[in-house]
Amino acid sequence: MDEERVTADQLAATWDSIRGQFFRGWNSDSWSCELSDLAQGKRLVCRVPEKQVYILPSLSPKELDRVIVHALCHARRGSGHEPFWSRRMAVIEQDALRRGLDDLAKGIREEIDGCEGTPDETEGLIFDWPLFPPRRPT
Repeated sequence: MDEERVTADQLAATWDSIRGQFFRGWNSDSWSCELSDLAQGKRLVCRVPEKQVYILPSLSPKELDRVIVHALCHARRGSGHEPFWSRRMAVIEQDALRRGLDDLAKGIREEIDGCEGTPDETEGLIFDWPLFPPRRPT
């Protein structure tokens, strides 16, 4: 049996849900997200200058919400895993716990812990996770 993969409809619904629940005060409408092989084997690629997030088509639905939170926290500042990113992730983790979204909160904590100590990037670069260093836009 094939492993379940995220669909375009699941991506669109989860993208809208996460933005609506956790990013209400920020105009994230200018950002878009799509399934794409541009992720090149990574979970996601966030192209800050284009305000575009690409999600690996083989990503499992279980990972989708936490990966979108991860990407939007980067998109909010266009930077790496510096203190602003981890603080924003932690705020969303606590908000998820208050809402009874324990699995999401646990996934967000795993994202924070998994990125601890990874290098920061400079705004405007293309961020590829989980691999570093970032590539410069072409």
